[in-house]
Amino acid sequence: MKIYKLFTLLTLFIFSVSCIENDLPYPKVLGEILYIKMSDQVGESTISSAEQTAKVYVNASSDLSDLSIDSLVITEGASIYPNPDSVNDFTDDVEFTISTYQDYDWKVVVEKAMPEVEVLKFEVEDQRSTVIDNGLQLITVVMPAEYDLTNVNITSFEYTPEEHKLSPDYTTVHDLSDTVSFFFSEMLEWKVIAMHESSMFTAFTIDGQISSTIHFDSESVEVLMPSTADLSNLRISNFHYLPENSTITPGDEVTDFSSPVHYLFEDGTEWVVTVTKEEVEEEQVLFSDFRTWFLKGDSESKGYYLPGNNLTTPWRSGDKGADEVIIPAHLHTVFPDPNPTNPSGAKLETKSVLGKLAAGSLFTGEIHGSGFDKVDTDFGVPFTGRPKGFSTSFTYEPQPYSGTMDKCDIYVILQVREGSGSNEKRYRLATAWYRSDEEVSSFKDMSLEFTYGELSGVPDYMLPSEENIEMPEHGFYPDKEADPTHIIIVFASSAYGADFIGGVGSKMIVKHVQLDY
Repeated sequence: MKIYKLFTLLTLFIFSVSCIENDLPYPKVLGEILYIKMSDQVGESTISSAEQTAKVYVNASSDLSDLSIDSLVITEGASIYPNPDSVNDFTDDVEFTISTYQDYDWKVVVEKAMPEVEVLKFEVEDQRSTVIDNGLQLITVVMPAEYDLTNVNITSFEYTPEEHKLSPDYTTVHDLSDTVSFFFSEMLEWKVIAMHESSMFTAFTIDGQISSTIHFDSESVEVLMPSTADLSNLRISNFHYLPENSTITPGDEVTDFSSPVHYLFEDGTEWVVTVTKEEVEEEQVLFSDFRTWFLKGDSESKGYYLPGNNLTTPWRSGDKGADEVIIPAHLHTVFPDPNPTNPSGAKLETKSVLGKLAAGSLFTGEIHGSGFDKVDTDFGVPFTGRPKGFSTSFTYEPQPYSGTMDKCDIYVILQVREGSGSNEKRYRLATAWYRSDEEVSSFKDMSLEFTYGELSGVPDYMLPSEENIEMPEHGFYPDKEADPTHIIIVFASSAYGADFIGGVGSKMIVKHVQLDY
């Protein structure tokens, strides 16, 4: 979903230079690859404007010398050479020149994606059992005691998807006295280990588990459960061991795995089963400490700064949109603080250019400028965590306008998005919002809690609305216990800057933003 907004500021600027003679230099219009889709492609393409590269992964079974570009979007009005329809060999990187008023050399890099294979069945003649671990890509074959492991017959090796070529041919492999490696599409390695039967587990699973791993060398089993599991109240769902006619104490009646459980075989062999819960990673937004910045542009006077290392950063500002139109306006409303050399925060300042206001805004999402004065903004980046709130540290110096004191905006919104394209719906899941005209002369530490679900007794600007041109939302998400799909973080030196309203000279300095769990 894209929002279109006209920059009146840039229109006036264009008018002011329209009387210049014919020695006006050509405007700088970046020639870029905006989208690429290839035959046999796996996942989304990775496009780097900074490095002028587009990277595509294709199926491991693909022939890199016989591919095609199915869809390609470049800068509007630009041309490209060679013709993408004429290029099929991507064994090596392919260079394209995108021409606007200048030429821009881009590389399309195609690599084979690591195949994803699930082994369904592996059998050896006379085997006692086979343990297939798709997580570790390991097959363990248990053979009778005294069996000659140098002379075995593998009778079955089934896997999916079947198009991946297996090497070596399993029917030619007979010596399993040492670890044997098999390769899918000459890339993905699986290992096969054969061992003689002893007192051992061959299967141990628990209802609702994430994974179960049998370690034959250490005579132990590790089971991973979801973070919400009650380890004192579990149920064993699969409990197999060898020798089949032996006894083991305790049996499959155990339900309390809050501490390791020791299993004793009748020959004195002891196995240990340890059950743990998945650690939930406290997801943060990249570069949210504002200590890493990069300059996009030829120089500081003809570019803009953003937190991060390149344009793959989740952070954007209005400066980027203003820089990308045909006649760029280098507003510098967002700047590393105290300086680009040793930054520890972000400085946002509301400025006036040709009599029009430009607020300092830093946000997660995307923004593009095109044509003379068109800017497309899309707030939000993918995010799946469920924080309880957020913390930040900031100063604010508001300036008056029209008899009113300016206000800053600091807010974080969690969304659930469903559908895609024109059918996409965006719903509000959680809200934490600060708007104030209070002067904060020294750094203020602030923590706000999220409200999951509907809001009541709050100003209208905090509520979701389909009529909100900047950030349309289709109401609150009905299940407030759901996980989000996107996060929107916004800092603005003037709360009404999107409407060109605010106090010139209003300044905000932000040290960081941290999501609290």
